Amino acid sequence: MVKAGDVSTLLEDYRNWLKKLGFKESTIYEYTYRIRRLVQLIGKEEITDDDVNKLTSRMKYKTKHIYRNAYNRFKEFLKELEKGKV
Repeated sequence: MVKAGDVSTLLEDYRNWLKKLGFKESTIYEYTYRIRRLVQLIGKEEITDDDVNKLTSRMKYKTKHIYRNAYNRFKEFLKELEKGKV
C-alpha cells in the first residue's frame, strides 16, 4: 500500500535504494516515473494491489510489464524501509 502524499519524499530514497542494488540510471528513471504515474492515474490516498491490477489490465503487455515491475520493486523497497534496512 502506497500513500500518495509520501511519494515525492519516498522517490528519492527509492532512487538511492535502486542505485545501491546496481540498477542502471535509465531503469531507475523508468521505475520512479512509473510509480509517480501510478499515483497520478489511480488518484487515491492509498494504492493497493487491486488498484494497480485494475489499471494495468487495460494496458498492452509491454507497458503492463513495466508498471508491474516498478510497482513490485517499490513494494519490496517499502518492506525493507519498514524493517529499517534502507
